[in-house]
Amino acid sequence: MKRTLIILSTLLIIFCFCGSGYADIGFESEKPIPAVDNEAIIIDGDFEDWEGIPVFLMDPRDDSTCAGDKDKTDIKAIYLAKDGTYLYWRMEMYNGFLLDESKFPMIHFYDDFNGQNGLPDGGVTWQMWDDPESYGAVLVNEGDPDWTWFPKYVGVEYGIVSQMSAEGKIPLSLFDEYELEINRVEGYYYAGEPNVPCDTAVWISSFAGNNFGYYFVRHFTHEDGSETDQLAFNLLDETGAPILEDIVNYVQLIGPDGVEVSVSDLEFFKRRIAFPQYECGSSQWIYQYDQNGELFQDWADYYATIQGPLEPGDYHLIVTDIFGKQYEGICTFNGQENLPVVSSSSFKHEFDNNGNLIWKWELPNPIDSSLQTNGHPLIDIYKHREYVGSLWITEPSHIESLFIPSDVFEMMKEEGNKFELSIQLWTTDSNNATSSKPKKLKLKKRGKKGHKTFKK
Repeated sequence: MKRTLIILSTLLIIFCFCGSGYADIGFESEKPIPAVDNEAIIIDGDFEDWEGIPVFLMDPRDDSTCAGDKDKTDIKAIYLAKDGTYLYWRMEMYNGFLLDESKFPMIHFYDDFNGQNGLPDGGVTWQMWDDPESYGAVLVNEGDPDWTWFPKYVGVEYGIVSQMSAEGKIPLSLFDEYELEINRVEGYYYAGEPNVPCDTAVWISSFAGNNFGYYFVRHFTHEDGSETDQLAFNLLDETGAPILEDIVNYVQLIGPDGVEVSVSDLEFFKRRIAFPQYECGSSQWIYQYDQNGELFQDWADYYATIQGPLEPGDYHLIVTDIFGKQYEGICTFNGQENLPVVSSSSFKHEFDNNGNLIWKWELPNPIDSSLQTNGHPLIDIYKHREYVGSLWITEPSHIESLFIPSDVFEMMKEEGNKFELSIQLWTTDSNNATSSKPKKLKLKKRGKKGHKTFKK
């Protein structure tokens, strides 16, 4: 049984990063689908009614594997939209479509994040039907182990492909009828027999099965004035626990323009970490312990520096591990924002007579009220000179203090014997962050026996 320590507080915890659960037909709190008026999009091969709808998924140029037909089988982008009745899709090519009896486009919406190569949890697909120049069909798989697809809707009104355009619609009622969520979207250029695609454009929910625990790209500003663009992620095993060994072999990051982005060598960090949470409804500060009474949990993640400035749009991350397995996810960068940097020179710390740690700091200037932000007081823990873990706290960014009860600090001392304090401010989309310089602190006795304070 888990043990919980509850501390009354006025602080607020909000964990936010790219990808945070499911809504509607599967992934929409992670990557919303634009809503349009009913019948605003007409399936007629004319893309004018798609004007203003952003790209859902970009695919790199020149990655078709069909020799001799690469120019006409190279997927550029997938667009999605919805009204109250239909999910609409559009496929754009770099150089137009090649259509014959063996090569034509398809689009899949899988319940299973591994797609057709994973567990057959079912899905909805659109593919050519009868005359490839005229129309296609919406098919459903109910989780059949042989991957048998059953046509549900056939006709030109459900999708058409011509030399330069492809678009279609799928009734939203299908997802309710067959209890399907969308955890994987796959644009697919079918190459006939053998069944190997010329090109595949894939988006996978970051929270679908064993995949990323989190993944984001962000712009980071430091107290010394330096700025970096950063990639960060961690990997989960089949139980949902962090993978604690460095198993990454190769990383590919595709930018909003479909071009691979250069990143530095990955840094792997294995550590012990605790995430105190604030329960808004009860106004209580909660420290969660596991069944063994442990506050800190084993954790591991990866960081790399992105070369060149981040541009607004979707970043597609593909991680290949040493066993050949791939992890994929999308993170949207919404643009650079100006956040203040808290200076470590403003830090003040003391222990009260009960051994509780009280830490205060000052914001240099108010935060733009139009931005959604969090404050992250961070205590890094060292055993002698070796970094071993962190206490990672989230609170409203306008709060300029933190209270850590004495028994929690005693547990921190069981993890290590030296501490560094820093303050980070984040936008809640994890796209932007600032950080103070870390401040190393030592304990000394002052006044009454047992009363200690940090040196400033």
